[in-house]
Amino acid sequence: MSASGRLVSGKPVFDSGVLATNTLITPKEREKIYSHNFPGARVDNQLHGVVKLQVYSFPRQLKPGQPMFIGIELDNTEAGHSLPTGAIELRLAWLDVRLRMQDKEWQLKAEPTAKMNWDVAGASPADKALNGTDISPGSRLYRAILVDREGQPTLNKWEAVDKVFDNRLQAGEGRRELYRFTLPADVSGSVEVDAVLRYLRYPPGVAIRLGSGTVDSVLVAKANKIIQISDN
Repeated sequence: MSASGRLVSGKPVFDSGVLATNTLITPKEREKIYSHNFPGARVDNQLHGVVKLQVYSFPRQLKPGQPMFIGIELDNTEAGHSLPTGAIELRLAWLDVRLRMQDKEWQLKAEPTAKMNWDVAGASPADKALNGTDISPGSRLYRAILVDREGQPTLNKWEAVDKVFDNRLQAGEGRRELYRFTLPADVSGSVEVDAVLRYLRYPPGVAIRLGSGTVDSVLVAKANKIIQISDN
């Protein structure tokens, strides 16, 4: 594919002789080229359990009508690289947290921590067309954002001149996401918390643009906790 983004036989073809200079992929002279000799994240079962999840809650004694806090600990200390990694302009992961009690379910939505809301699904206007419906709005996104010379986000690495956002889980990192929820006044019994971390090689919007098939998301990790509600 030339710098204009032409497709040949429905697939992108790269011509290194016409790549734009001064971008994030400007070629460098190297004495030796290193490459992976293993399939990596293209084999789904190699992603299972890469990150460990653990659910925390406080206060320890929950009472009806009072606020509770849910903490999700993401442990990436066993990985030797960030998650997601590889083609970071396309890769993304997300954390979906659900709370269930008495046949009712609530999604615990993440609060934006980035200026452009790039870390919350559905908060950025471009994401609505790009990410489709698989990722529930309010889920915490883990990804990097690249921009072109006009400062616009791009999924074409050959156009990218800067990385303006990156909240991926770093190698060896442990991170906690915190959520707040007020228990209904008439609740009793127990509360069940489900946390699920999923990974996607590229979003559905990319497949639509290229006319190729979409890919299924991969379950990376999940955790569950049942919390008793005090009657007193």
